[in-house]
Amino acid sequence: MARPLIPRRLAPRGRSSLRTAFLWLPVSLAMGCGDDTPSTPPPVVVIGAASEHASATGFDEYAGTCCDEPLITAVVDTHIALATALAADDGPAATAEVAAFKAAVEAALGAGAGVTEADRTHLSSLSDLGGRMVALGADLEGLRAELGDTVDPLFTLVAAHGGGEGKLVVAYCPMATPPGRWLQRTEPLANPYYGAEMLRCGVFESLADAGYPGG
Repeated sequence: MARPLIPRRLAPRGRSSLRTAFLWLPVSLAMGCGDDTPSTPPPVVVIGAASEHASATGFDEYAGTCCDEPLITAVVDTHIALATALAADDGPAATAEVAAFKAAVEAALGAGAGVTEADRTHLSSLSDLGGRMVALGADLEGLRAELGDTVDPLFTLVAAHGGGEGKLVVAYCPMATPPGRWLQRTEPLANPYYGAEMLRCGVFESLADAGYPGG
């Protein structure tokens, strides 16, 4: 049964309060009822320093390439797939993508050629984080918190393995707990930290803008 348009505790009593009911009607509509899906994408939010160098319409301007090592590419792509599942608020998909991400990290760690000792340090950090994420199952908020912790080791790997053919851009949400960043290969911006709540909140920027020169 659909909930009443006017909250019960605020509903007018008697015919003398009919005018009050109509005054509350716009408020009730603004609060939303039924389908919460917006008919148009939410506005892009640009806050603070991010507005100086980034724009959510500047994908091609800020995109670089990655990666020159297929094993690192697999780590990046599974991480992007995880972020995509979180942006879609899809718990089962996120659970599957976490497992794929951890497997890609382990494959890179076990490789001989193509992965440096410096890479292994960052991959080890990602392996630990991947284990923590696997244990979270479909806990979207827990996974979002862990996603933020993967940014530094992952971005360092990407900066060390620039090149290749695949486009890659950094996306940044100034409202998310720092660092509030993630990677995308395509448009539009899709925020994994908030999902449908603020799907388009953020900006595009380069890897160097994010503090990782060399990517």
